Amino acid sequence: MAAAGFDARMASLRARSVVARVFLAGFLLLDLLLALFTALLLYREVTTRISFFLVALPGYILFLGLALLASGVAVMAWVHRAHANLRAEALDELNFTPGWAATSFLVPLANLFVPFQAMRELWNRSHGEPAHFARVSVEKVSSWWSCWIAGTLILSVLSVIAAIDRLTPFHFMTPPGVNSFFLLLALLLLGAAGWFLWRIITAITAAQQVVTHVGGTFE
Repeated sequence: MAAAGFDARMASLRARSVVARVFLAGFLLLDLLLALFTALLLYREVTTRISFFLVALPGYILFLGLALLASGVAVMAWVHRAHANLRAEALDELNFTPGWAATSFLVPLANLFVPFQAMRELWNRSHGEPAHFARVSVEKVSSWWSCWIAGTLILSVLSVIAAIDRLTPFHFMTPPGVNSFFLLLALLLLGAAGWFLWRIITAITAAQQVVTHVGGTFE
């Protein structure tokens, strides 16, 4: 009975892993296309001295927002299942419930640090580390979160600049190409974050399945 339950949990994790990575692949493809278009936009702005940033940004926000929403839901479903697997193995001193680990992405302020901490614990405990090693730094997780925070911060600042320019009498005077350069940088950082997250999901899914008997991964 225990083995059957473990097999069912692993099947659910594998399925959610596939879905999450498919949506991440879609996000990475869109991000790459937008980055290429932004590079062209940057070149046009530098050569013509005319800025196209305010015209292009709303479309970027729309497409990125839809892609992030779709991939985010898929990733949160995987996070919930992966954390639930740790709970099902009755591991001691787990700091995050499956629900909180998944929904913390949506909670203002908490989403600046809780998803990173929960993913780090998920990585370490899924790879067999004891409770006192749950907070040990993980290179892939740190890289993912650093790229994500930096990319979203730059994109948020650019969005605020565009909103102020369009909705108020105030205008930010920047040379042509500057805003597009930072937009390109944000896209590259978000793409790197998506790639690291792909690798994290793959590694944790594999780690939770490598067992010699029920619960073997988590000893």
